[in-house]
Amino acid sequence: MLAVFDVDGTLIRGDSLFLAAISSQSSGGTIISFLYFLPSFIFWRLKFISDESIKEKFVKYFKICEKFNREDHFNNNEWFLQILKKRINNNALNRIEFHKKKGDKVVLCSASFDMLLAPLANYLEVDLISTKLKKINNKWFPIIQGKNIKGINKVIALNANNSLKDKLIYEAYGDSEGDKELLDNAEIPHYKSFFSYPVPYPNYSFKNLILLVGGLFLSYGMISTFLQNQVFETIRLLNLTFFKAIFAVLIGYFLRFIRWRILLMKLGLILPIKDDFLSWMSSYAFTASPGKAGELIRSYFLYEKFGISLFKSTSALIYERMSDLLSIFIIILINWKLFLNIKNFYSINYFFLFLLIAFLVIFLILNFKYRIQRFLGYVFKKLLPKKFRNLSNQSLNCLKNFYDFKLILFTTILGIISWLLEGIGFWLIINELGFFDISIIFATLVHTTSGLIGGLSMLPGGMITTELSMFSFLSFKQIPLDIAGNAVIITRLITLWFATFLGFISLGLRRILN
Repeated sequence: MLAVFDVDGTLIRGDSLFLAAISSQSSGGTIISFLYFLPSFIFWRLKFISDESIKEKFVKYFKICEKFNREDHFNNNEWFLQILKKRINNNALNRIEFHKKKGDKVVLCSASFDMLLAPLANYLEVDLISTKLKKINNKWFPIIQGKNIKGINKVIALNANNSLKDKLIYEAYGDSEGDKELLDNAEIPHYKSFFSYPVPYPNYSFKNLILLVGGLFLSYGMISTFLQNQVFETIRLLNLTFFKAIFAVLIGYFLRFIRWRILLMKLGLILPIKDDFLSWMSSYAFTASPGKAGELIRSYFLYEKFGISLFKSTSALIYERMSDLLSIFIIILINWKLFLNIKNFYSINYFFLFLLIAFLVIFLILNFKYRIQRFLGYVFKKLLPKKFRNLSNQSLNCLKNFYDFKLILFTTILGIISWLLEGIGFWLIINELGFFDISIIFATLVHTTSGLIGGLSMLPGGMITTELSMFSFLSFKQIPLDIAGNAVIITRLITLWFATFLGFISLGLRRILN
């Protein structure tokens, strides 16, 4: 029997060609090579350049052959084998050993180059079918010989191999669109799976769907922001202040990530910081969803990458939202007297409702550990579809891990500081546009209160309601309408839409590296 394994994303985490690129030069050289390569990449995406041609250009611009042709590397490329060995998926390795013990013929079949993968195949003592580079006088050249071993070419290459002609493609393992035909021709396909039962290639790509939805959120935010009058001109006038505000927001994100790491450690989960950060940041591509519900995609990322229970990760997400809510309420409660200085304060009828809810939330969290769980369970039962209720109930049971006063206190402090930093960004923008009687605390109060109103509205990203709320507070302070409008739009740009942008970039990086 024949067992065929894809390499990139299946046998190893990440892409071997990309790993070779970043390992062949310094960081500065890699960036320069990327800039040279970018036009070719765009033409390839537009279908003006073939797969073979773009890979040749990639190897050329990133000087990969030069690295492998060095005399101290050529005969024994142990350096790159060590890189690949560190990224081997243990589940895939166990499955290879399983097939070997059965007496199956094991083959690595990859679109990556033989120059990169031959040492790995020798190390695993398996056969290799991969895209071939030209080799003359023991020197590699960025010229592909034959076809790029991807898609249908994987099946053709396997059938053309004389030693495999009498073998049936019994089991095949793959993770991407380039493995579709290989999986379709296997008796037992394993799409992103290393279990014994078959998992066929799906009719649609969930990763592509994720990128599409994230791109739609980002596009909507950019279009809706920059169609506003004078936004570009206002950003130009802000000059360095615009970047100072973004820097303050970035520090806030850093603190939120620290909070997330603490929550995972409380669950007994210690993950590689790079992978954890990409999963965490990628979920922000969906932060413009109603009530930030789209950030639940983070649980899927952690399950896909590390096999972490959805119940555990979802409980951390629920606590994260509760911590944000508690932080906002505390900011409002501590500074409620500032509302008295707002003209027409008593027209804000909902403020006292927020105070009542704030006392209720703090009372429940700090005094009745299990009553809040029962309360949330009742809410989820009423709001969630039946098929999600089991997930929510088990996630709520995991919340017991976070019933710790020190943890609640520390995470709340981190939340308050991160919201304060966003308020500082808002304050910097307002004060750069004119000299107004606006303090940092008041700016933070306006930003957090408006964010709460937007969240309660359950509109995507709190759009319209958050902007109108911020605009109303500023107008009560007699700030001119045009300045208030620009300040609100730019603040939303550096908070909601900047987070969405970073999330979308992280989605792309995560797809490349994983």
